[in-house]
Amino acid sequence: MGSYTSTKKEMIGEVNKLGDIRAKIDAVNKEFVDAFNRGDIAAAMGVYTEDATILPPNAEIMKGKGAITTFWQGAREMGVKEAKLETVELTPMGDKTACEIGKYVLKIHPEGGEAFTDKGKYMMIWKLEDGSWKWDSDAWNSSLPPT
Repeated sequence: MGSYTSTKKEMIGEVNKLGDIRAKIDAVNKEFVDAFNRGDIAAAMGVYTEDATILPPNAEIMKGKGAITTFWQGAREMGVKEAKLETVELTPMGDKTACEIGKYVLKIHPEGGEAFTDKGKYMMIWKLEDGSWKWDSDAWNSSLPPT
C-alpha cells in the first residue's frame, strides 16, 4: 500500500509540474505572438535562447539570435503580419527541457498582392535558461498544399 501511495503522490506531482510548465510556456508563446503582431521584432526575439536554432521551411538552418532576428524581420517585411500559436502537446524531457508540438496560423499581406493565410504545424524544443522557459529549437512547415 505504501508504494501505491508514493506512486500516486509522484503522479500528482508530475501532473502539477506539467501544468506549471504549460502555463509558463503558454505565457511565452503569447509574448512572442503579441510582440510579433504589433511589429516589435526585438521584443519577439526575447523568447529565444541566446544560441537558438530555427529550421524554417524551404531554407537553411539558422543559428543564433542575430540570424533569427534577420529571418523574422524579413518575414515581416514580406508581409507576415499576424501569427497565432496553439499548443497541441507538451512533453517535459527532464527538468530543463520540454518538447512542444503545435499548430500555427500566419496571416500574410504581401505589398501589392492579395492577402492569404498559411496554416501549419511546428515542433519546439524549450530550454530553461536563467530561470525562464525559452525557445531553443524551432521547426515548422505548412499543412497547405503547394501552390
